Amino acid sequence: PCPFEEIRSLWLETLPELPAPISVEHWTPARKAQIRARWADQLPDLDSWRECFSMVARSPFLMGRVNGGNGRKPFRVDLFWITKPENLLKLYEGKYDA
Repeated sequence: PCPFEEIRSLWLETLPELPAPISVEHWTPARKAQIRARWADQLPDLDSWRECFSMVARSPFLMGRVNGGNGRKPFRVDLFWITKPENLLKLYEGKYDA
């Protein structure tokens, strides 16, 4: 089974300055399915989630440290954005590296 609460806790521990995911009991079935899919295919253990979140922490853009364009607020990643397959792939391809 996918350890939803442990993944959420790792996010809070590794990325305390980013928006905290709501408690697991309030996650929609679609969000649980998204996290479960990443657990099954790309992030099969808590160490890989920790490394993923550490990669996020090293990205000024994902952390909201880069000003938004056209007067918009800086972008700040959240757990469900980063676990979309296309966004996770971009992270691993280095698209958000400093």
